[in-house]
Parts: sequence; structure tokens; C-alpha cells
Amino acid sequence: MIFRLLKLDELAEKLIYFAIAIIVIALLVIIFYPVPGIGNKTTDKLSSAFSSKEDKISFLKDYINLPTEVEDCEYHIIYYAPSGISLGATEWSFKMMFELKPDKLEEWLSEAKESETGFDLAWVKELPKFKLPKSEAKHYRFKTGELTVFEKESIVFWNLSNIADE
Repeated sequence: MIFRLLKLDELAEKLIYFAIAIIVIALLVIIFYPVPGIGNKTTDKLSSAFSSKEDKISFLKDYINLPTEVEDCEYHIIYYAPSGISLGATEWSFKMMFELKPDKLEEWLSEAKESETGFDLAWVKELPKFKLPKSEAKHYRFKTGELTVFEKESIVFWNLSNIADE
């Protein structure tokens, strides 16, 4: 109708529709196509999915920087990162348990603040091969997460999440 007011012929009208369609397709590709080099790191992974300790630790290091090397770990990682040039938020939930060499504990706690209250460790049951030590735990706040440390066993439970109600 607007084309009739502008007195465009039928061919010009079709060319304009074609150009609009091309622009819309290009915008959709830009918005939804994964960014090269970054890829889509969205995952929901349990450490039990890996057959070796090395593979398990290597996968974890793709998502989080560890303060030191670890002897072993168990985890459940949920990570959602929108692909492409999208405006959606990245969400994550890292529920992790680490076995450390005793001399490494200090490095893990260097930026942590001791908490006056304990944390609910019910989430630990999600971890493959979970085992809650029987010794006394100390609780620390670490950036956006919670560390529960069993010094006697050199075991750290780390719950790190930005998902509401986690």
C-alpha cells in the first residue's frame, strides 16, 4: 500500500521486500551464530562423565581458575552462556569438592574471609562419590562463593553460583 503511494512499480516493490528479507536474515545470523574462537561453553556436567582424573580436572579448568593444582576433584557444573551476539545473561552453578595436598590449603584461603556461620552442605550429595568428612569444618566466603574446609583431611567444598535460589 505504501508502495502505491510512492508510485513504485511492481518490480521495485519486490526488490524492496527482497532487500528487507536479506537484512532480517543477516541480523538473525549475527544474533544467533556462535562467536568464532569462543564457541558455546554451555554445559551441565558431572565429573563422573570422565574416565580419568586428568580429564576431569582438565575439563574443570576450562571453566574456573583454581588457586593451586589439586589431587582430585568431584563436581557438578551447570554453565549457560548464550551463543552469538545475544543480550542474555551468563548463568553458572559450580558445586565442587577438592582433595589437596596439605601445604596447598593456605593458597586457597588467601583471599577468603572466615564466616561466622556455617553453610548448608546438602548440595554435596549431588557430587559423584561424595563423602563428608567427620572432622570439624571451617567456613569461608570466597568472592561469590562459599568454601567449607576440612583442614585435617585437606578437603575443600566450594559452592559458587549466580543462579537465584541455588
